Amino acid sequence: MRRLTLQDNPAIARVIRQVSAEYGLTADKGYTVADPNLDELYQVYSQPGHAYWVVEYEGEVVGGGGIAPLAGSESDICELQKMYFLPAIRGKGLAKKLALMAMEQAREMGFKRCYLETTAF
Repeated sequence: MRRLTLQDNPAIARVIRQVSAEYGLTADKGYTVADPNLDELYQVYSQPGHAYWVVEYEGEVVGGGGIAPLAGSESDICELQKMYFLPAIRGKGLAKKLALMAMEQAREMGFKRCYLETTAF
């Protein structure tokens, strides 16, 4: 697990699109695949108050997740965002590890609360 780099943009966008398709999370329903910045996540998460990590497996990006200020909310609230993992790494505790790491980073950035929106399956 490591911080997102500019070179990771295509790979993490591909992961998000693949997992979204797997679960039927389409752009017309307002899911992440509709995000106009999906192909530029490094640029988004390089801003102050933002952070994003990718998970590599056998040299390939296979998942990731990040935090950012919650839009339209109080300045001490962040959002856990864009957590997607390919099937090859699910069930290994990596989502929990990433979420805990993100919460620690959020505290260091001064956030007091974190919002999470998810889809039930």
